[in-house]
Amino acid sequence: PSEPDRAPQREDTEARTSRRSLPFPIPRSLRPARRRFRGRSQPPLARSPVLPVRSSYAPTPQHTPQSMLAHRPACPTAATPNAAHPPRSTAPQRAALSGAGSGLGGGCGLGPARCVASGALRRLPRVCAASTAADRFLSIGCPLKQQGLRPLAAAASAAACYPRSSGSAAPAPGPPSRTSLRRGCGGGGVVRAAESQAATLGSPSSAGARTLRVFYLKKDHNVQGWGLHTWGAASVHTDWSAALPPAGIDASRGRAAFWDIEISVGDGDAPVMVGLMLHRGEEKAARAEVLVPPTASEVWLVGNEQTAWLEQPDMAAVPAGSLTKQAALWLDADTIAWRHPLEEGGKKRRFRLHCAAGAGMKLTGSGVTGADLEFDLQPGSPSLPPQLAEKHPYLAGCSTLKLPADALAAKRALLTGQLLVSMAAPDGAAEDATGVQLHGAIDAFHAYDGPLGYHDKAGGGSGRAVSLWAPTAQRVELRLWEGPSGGEPVVHAMAHDEASGVWSVDAQEDWYNKYYTYRIEVYCPFTQKIEVTETTDPYSVSLAADGARTHIMRIDDPSLRPPGWDTHAIPHLHQWTDASIYELHIRDFSATDASVPEALRGKYLAFDPQAIAEAAGGAP
Repeated sequence: PSEPDRAPQREDTEARTSRRSLPFPIPRSLRPARRRFRGRSQPPLARSPVLPVRSSYAPTPQHTPQSMLAHRPACPTAATPNAAHPPRSTAPQRAALSGAGSGLGGGCGLGPARCVASGALRRLPRVCAASTAADRFLSIGCPLKQQGLRPLAAAASAAACYPRSSGSAAPAPGPPSRTSLRRGCGGGGVVRAAESQAATLGSPSSAGARTLRVFYLKKDHNVQGWGLHTWGAASVHTDWSAALPPAGIDASRGRAAFWDIEISVGDGDAPVMVGLMLHRGEEKAARAEVLVPPTASEVWLVGNEQTAWLEQPDMAAVPAGSLTKQAALWLDADTIAWRHPLEEGGKKRRFRLHCAAGAGMKLTGSGVTGADLEFDLQPGSPSLPPQLAEKHPYLAGCSTLKLPADALAAKRALLTGQLLVSMAAPDGAAEDATGVQLHGAIDAFHAYDGPLGYHDKAGGGSGRAVSLWAPTAQRVELRLWEGPSGGEPVVHAMAHDEASGVWSVDAQEDWYNKYYTYRIEVYCPFTQKIEVTETTDPYSVSLAADGARTHIMRIDDPSLRPPGWDTHAIPHLHQWTDASIYELHIRDFSATDASVPEALRGKYLAFDPQAIAEAAGGAP
């Protein structure tokens, strides 16, 4: 064909690849430059493709052009494919259209294509996803050209997707609302997030969806900055950076914050799973995946609890805090930071430090129980001092608490046991409790840069020692073994140095060429128990073949040198670029190499030409 005949086809291909490869319109300022179609003003509608994608995908407000979120008329689609849409239909006609078509769900997926209505071209930068697992299509281009995809009618004044139900009428026109296309059109229900969350509990706002009220209770009633993140059967799946703010505070329900969210309706009496999480930026609180029965109209989240209630819980039975979190940080010798105001209603709160050597503390609705030691913390400043703020910028907004002298005198117990900080209201009511991160205190009290592992004694003394830096351990033993495996160990107690946090034991001369492990007792915040673990030395210079025991050996021992080690001439490099360095797996190098004798395949000796020749029965 001649060049003019080929031009429209090439331009159509460019249009489909550059403009229709995404399920939402590209802003004009970001589109690549292209030539106009010769002889026509728009791409041929007959070539509009159907793009197979995950049916649940749709652009979120974070990634969607603002033009897609604004209120605009919906597309007046026809019930049967045609070259152009019929003139604008009335509400009854749209209601009839919404029930027409095949069993497969469809949507107005015009994207950047143009819709012909009343003989005029107009832009419809909207995307509707078909959400059924059967089709798994996103209609891009004119949906009337896609055989088997049912047109989806919508009210002319609200550009939203409505659930698919045979013969159902479209909702009456209403006020504009922001639309978050998260689950597509179809059985997933309404995916419209109205700017106002006012709704009637339990009554469906559209077919296939109903309203659920979510309550959130904190013992200090401070929900400023906290938002709700939703997933699962929630009709709106929130973006992490745009959590839903509370719709209000219900004074008659314990001053609980609440949200009204739309959820899908299950089949018959089947419950639906709704995912809920409270967070403030990256700080997380209550979280639960709740099976909501059709009879439930509310769900309750409390504090940092990882569960939910279907009715208002008794706050006296709810723990005041969480043992699974370490939200407080011990930053230097006497400063603890926690993200809580020091005062409530102009009155000072009470903060306490609790410690249990055996990890027996529990949380109740009235506070911390089972502590061996307890200290009152003195209120510091409402923000970090400059030197700490510069070192820990991520803690902006935290208040500081000061440890008293008697607490510092017991720092050994505090660093090795279960440690909690609690907060009480001015009237004494327990409000919160959390674990404490210790890295700042460890640096302040036990910084160490001396020798570790199997080493010469410090200070020029004769003999050698074995040392381990473990300032949070309650007890450390060295278990000495005769060989790399099997046998029974001889247990040697290790002494603890209070200043450095190092555990040491003198090594006898007959220990050389033997093996050892450490047996350590230490509190684990993850399990909230005193754990006993056995491990090799992190400063090992030699290990047993299986890595299970540390080999007592000097790195400069002549017996470790292979023959010719001292006389081997290292090639001289004129430039570093002359070196070729490869990283490979020992087994992969020769496991399938037929030129290597089978007995050596996957072994170290497969790198040795002499060993290969001898195994093959010939000369190298």
